[in-house]
Formats: sequence, structure tokens, C-alpha cells
Amino acid sequence: MRNLKRRTFFCVLICLVFMAAMALAMSQSEWDSQCINKTTGSTTVYGSTARDSVVATLSGGSYVKQSGFDPESNLWHISFYQNGSVSSGYVESGSLTVAMATVSVDGGSMENIPESMAGNYEAIAEYLNSQYSDRVFSAGGSGVHVEYLNKDADDGEVKRQVTIKQSEIIPVPENLQNIVQLGSKWTIVRDGEENKVVETASISFSEKVKAKDQLAVIYASRKGEVTMHTQPRVNSSVLCKIPTGTVVAVLKKGNNYTRIFYDGMVGCVLSSTIRTLDMTKEPVGTGILTYDGRVIRGQDINVRSGPSGQARILESWVTGTEVQVWSHQKSFYEIEYQGIRVYVNDRFLTVTENAEPSWVTGDGEALDAAVAPLSQPRSGTVKSGNSGDTGDEEESGEEMESSAGLTHPASYGADDLGVTPDAPIAPQNYPGGTP
Repeated sequence: MRNLKRRTFFCVLICLVFMAAMALAMSQSEWDSQCINKTTGSTTVYGSTARDSVVATLSGGSYVKQSGFDPESNLWHISFYQNGSVSSGYVESGSLTVAMATVSVDGGSMENIPESMAGNYEAIAEYLNSQYSDRVFSAGGSGVHVEYLNKDADDGEVKRQVTIKQSEIIPVPENLQNIVQLGSKWTIVRDGEENKVVETASISFSEKVKAKDQLAVIYASRKGEVTMHTQPRVNSSVLCKIPTGTVVAVLKKGNNYTRIFYDGMVGCVLSSTIRTLDMTKEPVGTGILTYDGRVIRGQDINVRSGPSGQARILESWVTGTEVQVWSHQKSFYEIEYQGIRVYVNDRFLTVTENAEPSWVTGDGEALDAAVAPLSQPRSGTVKSGNSGDTGDEEESGEEMESSAGLTHPASYGADDLGVTPDAPIAPQNYPGGTP
């Protein structure tokens, strides 16, 4: 009788543990609703960039999350859901495609959504609310409805007045309160009356997140920005909009929302809008944005959300901007400046011999320039060397500086400078040779 009671007790205990695990586990539909990429066909998932082990095989149409690209192996690092749990690995760059669909709002405007949400109006409304701050979406019996906030009757302009509930605000951890500008490799912090540079890896952002997962980049392919809320729910107060490419610190990871630190604030964004950064990866060098190999006062260069001429234009940075170079792929450099990770056509970047930006090794003036508003000219110049063709200088009357030993391209892409495009020109002085 005693043995029977003991066996019964253990069976009940095992059932309770199993039920708890099932309650905490993410479902397939929950995972799919967070993904905007899927496999194009049967896809092999490797355990490393060496392709020396296979961890899984995904069927075509499996939803995945991209978290980084390795240009040397031409592999994407992904997370995927299989057999009730989330795993990760590497897949070939051509094995993924975008998984987006459209939904009609109030029978009018069309909005892009993750295709796995199709028909789930509550999930669609929550997703769209995370993309806009000037309107509120709600689920109805037959679709999704929208209400515009504070619409001016005279000019139709939407004017949102944000009221943040103090009770919703999450305090900033003490060790993060002195951060002035967060970056992948270097972070600028306030030390008394002055700024100083520290390695980002030396900062412990959260005990709840593994050290390797504490940095991420904001990614929003549709709007170019992500809404940060005070709490992990769509009806909480909106703190701000975060541009695509912004480096943020991850404080707590969740299935639907992730708590982050950004610009002196702690808030929550949709987990599907962040891409984890590999904190063990080092930049390959530094570079200067240039036009025809020279710094031209007032000349802007477009930077994009991805390594493609069709990728979204995020900003325009002036020539002379000194950037960190992280990778090179498809005729585009992955660069970073002021905590923003973006891509630029390789014909508009001159790679320098400096291992680190001047504001890391230079004086306080260079450091102050590195935290100046993005609308101001960037720090860094191209030192005079072998002079290039100065005909443009004579015509424009602008001062220019020529980069040493640079082979000047003849023309530029229409989307970047508004002139007739030409075939991509490979970089001439990429570290270790042309990739």
C-alpha cells in the first residue's frame, strides 16, 4: 500500500512538472507571429560557420528569426522553433525570404504584417500599434479598425500629445545612468564633468540576460523605426520611437516584448524588432565617408538598412564622417557611427589604416564631436596624400581633401547621389585585400 502511494505521488508530481513546462513553453503559433523571415525550401542548419556539423533540417516555409550575418562564410545566424523549443544555427544566405503579408484597415489603407498573423485580428492590431504612435488599431469582428489621435481639423495633420504615466516608468539601473552614447565596441560615459570612452563589453547591463545576448540592434523593415513602450503591453505609454540600426542594451528577454535600455531610458519593444549582436566580434577597422575619394563640404551620402540598393534609406551622413567598419558584403560596408549600425555602398567609403576611431584615441574635442547631434558634421577627416582630380573643386568652390592612394570611381548609384548608376566598384584598400 505504501509503495502504491509513493508511485501515485511521483506520477502526480511528474504530471504537474510537465503541465508547468507546457504552460511556460512558447507555442508554434506564438513563434510564427514574431517572425518576418522563412525558409525558401528544405534548409540545412549548421552548428557553426565552418559547416562541420548539422543541428537540424528545416522544411520549406519554416519561420525563423535572423540575428546576424557572417560575410566570410556567407551564412545567416538564425533562431528557429522545432520540437517545442527554440534553437539556433547557421543557414545559407539564399535559403531565406521575407514572410510579410498585407491587411486592409477599415477597408482602406493596406498595412504590412507578418504573414503568419493573417486572420488573427487581435494579433494584427497589437503589431500595428507597435509600429505607430499617432493612431490606435483595434480588432473587430470582421477586421482591423483604426482611430487617428489629435487630428487637426484645419490641415489634417496628426498631432499626438504623449502623456506618460509615472507609475509605468521603469527606473534606470544605477550602473547605466552615466551612459551618454552606447555602441557595439565602444561606449561613451560621463565621468564627473567630462566624457570618457570604455569598452562596451566591460559593462554589465543585466543579470537576467547572458553576457553574449546583452546587445542588440533595432530592426524595422517597414517603418524604419520601432515604438518603445513603458511596459510590455501595447496600451502602455509610448516613450519614444527608435530608428532602425540603433544599438540598444537588452535587460530582459520575453516571448512578445523585450525590455531594453536606450537613450537614458528603460522601456519595452516587440521582441521581433531586435537582432542580437555578437559581442565577441570585433570591427575590422575604420573608414571615412567620401565622395570621389574626397571629403566635400555639404555632400551627403545615403546610408541604408541592409546591404542592397533596394534597402530602406535611413539617413544621409555628410562626407568626412568617421565610422567603424564591421563587415563587407554585396558591395556594401556595414558601418557604425554614434551607436547606429547601417550599410553604405563601398564606393562611398575610404577605409583607413586606423584600428580605432580618432575619438577613442584622440583628445576631448574629438570625443565631444562624436556625441554631437547627427545633423552636425561628423568627426574625422581624410588626410592629404596623393591628390586626385580637383576639377570638381574648381567648379564648386568647395574645399576638399583627397585620400591617400585611393582609386576614384567614375560614377555613383542613382539612389545615393541622384546621378546615373554604374557597376559596383570593389574597394581598393579593404583590410586583408578585397573581400
